Amino acid sequence: MTDQEREAQGTPADAEQEPGTPAREEGNIADREGQPTPTAEQFEAGKPAEEVNPPDKAATSAATSEAGKPDSPSSVQNATPDVPAAEATTEPSMPPAGQTAGWQLAGGAARQTVADQRRAERAALAPIREEEERRATLSRRSFMRAGFWGTMGMSIAGIGYCTKENLFPLNVQGFGGPIAVSGAQVPQQGDAPLYVLTGKFYLVNLAPGEGAFGGFGDPSEEGGLLALYQKCPHLGCTVPYRPAFAFQGATGWFRCPCHGSTYTKAGIRVFGPAPRPMDTMAIEPQDDGSLIVQTGQITLGSTDNALRTTPYSA
Repeated sequence: MTDQEREAQGTPADAEQEPGTPAREEGNIADREGQPTPTAEQFEAGKPAEEVNPPDKAATSAATSEAGKPDSPSSVQNATPDVPAAEATTEPSMPPAGQTAGWQLAGGAARQTVADQRRAERAALAPIREEEERRATLSRRSFMRAGFWGTMGMSIAGIGYCTKENLFPLNVQGFGGPIAVSGAQVPQQGDAPLYVLTGKFYLVNLAPGEGAFGGFGDPSEEGGLLALYQKCPHLGCTVPYRPAFAFQGATGWFRCPCHGSTYTKAGIRVFGPAPRPMDTMAIEPQDDGSLIVQTGQITLGSTDNALRTTPYSA
């Protein structure tokens, strides 16, 4: 309802205002200073007046000029800052344009001074480092030299020790050395062999014509002593003497329990996989009737074992 209609009806312009609401300001929006007048289309669209009717640039410039003037003391005291103190920021102060080059020169001079100091320190430490490297090199060389001569000395000492052992053997006792057999232990001709455990041999006293069998080997003509090594030439088993074992109508044989190799009293192989007859050891008769058997002097067995007998008379 317009003001004219209200006047026609006799109602004042402010009569429709609800109780408790502030009184309407007198005048129209267009009467306000510094504000553009909105149009009906602008009210309907909900746009501000500045987008349709921008303010005059000249007026804006004048207002800005007036704002740049210093305020009076009274106005400064009563003015309230728009921005809180916590949010106020200050730009970092920059050196004047003419002093920028001087700052750069000063920084470059400082860096050059630090570089010169470092070069001087390295030059001062160079002799010390060279001396340390020289000492380290000498230490490595000394270590290698000492290791070389130490190894050579140990090798020469080992060779000398082995040579001494070979040239001057120790007095070995037991197997590998001389074994003494008393005269009372020597078997009679034709008797069963004597087994000497410490020397690992059989002492055999063959009778004349004994030791061969069926064309295997030659018999002993005069008889004598043989020391037969107990080790089978096939695979090294201990060969026992079996006086009751019968083979080809005869009794009393050396027979290997591993693979059945069979030998005469002279150690001549007559049967089995053994490659040769039993090995023999050297015998040294003594004046008192005793014997010395050199168990370290072993001769490979042969079909002439019976011919290797050592004559012996008690």
